[in-house]
Amino acid sequence: MKSFFSVGLAVISMALGVTEASANDLIGKPAPAFEVTGVSGTKYTNDSLKGKVVVLEWFNNGCPFVERVYKNNQLQGLQHEAAQKGVVYLVVNSTRADHRDYLSAGDFEKVKAEWKMENSDYIIDSAGTLGKAFEAKSTPTIAVINKEGALSYFGAVDNHPKVSGEPEKMEFYGKLAMDAAIAGKGAEPASVKAYGCSIKY
Repeated sequence: MKSFFSVGLAVISMALGVTEASANDLIGKPAPAFEVTGVSGTKYTNDSLKGKVVVLEWFNNGCPFVERVYKNNQLQGLQHEAAQKGVVYLVVNSTRADHRDYLSAGDFEKVKAEWKMENSDYIIDSAGTLGKAFEAKSTPTIAVINKEGALSYFGAVDNHPKVSGEPEKMEFYGKLAMDAAIAGKGAEPASVKAYGCSIKY
């Protein structure tokens, strides 16, 4: 298991994420069909999640961009707020099973405790089915599904595509999108090109 604060330049792989065109094509339409089971044993499907706001977070603890947003407590705060507001929060790891960044259920529990993650079921998507359905290309990436089951946001967590520090003015797109979906409104912006490490499909 990698150290929370380790930043190895060798593992940095910049990814542009979904193109703006493909992200915009998905926004406002029913979220891609999926059926996944979290490590908790709970099964999640589009139908079972109707009426709830859902946040999907593509995660890889070996990615320094992911480490940065957790080091700054951004996503723990979002997870905590999601718990308070009845939002379903799913952490998705689409890393293939033979890659060094693959994270088993047991190792995820250790990372979850170390990083103080909250209200998050863990989806092991080692076949890449969920990630490819949403066209996720990089970590971290956030998707927000509204109560009607439509994709209301997809893309970057925030406006700081760097492995350290914080922006002078934070635009926390993930929180803005979640809050908008809770209020029954469309996200503004609805898609921002994702940054980070390439997902190891």
